[in-house]
Amino acid sequence: MSRLIVAVSHDDGRRAALHDFSGSLLALASSPDGTEVTEVEREAIPSLLARRFGLPGLGPDSRVVALS
Repeated sequence: MSRLIVAVSHDDGRRAALHDFSGSLLALASSPDGTEVTEVEREAIPSLLARRFGLPGLGPDSRVVALS
């Protein structure tokens, strides 16, 4: 995987994002009360995609895949 960005907005104003545009992989969680930024390891990508974004994860070639 060369670059990653994924984001979701919730009805209650919360937002979550995961990206590596700065070089480091960052998880962002924001709410009306503020924003939290956490550096995470690449090994956590499949779990974060599933838990925070409702995406099942990565395919065998490390690309995001759509599963039905």
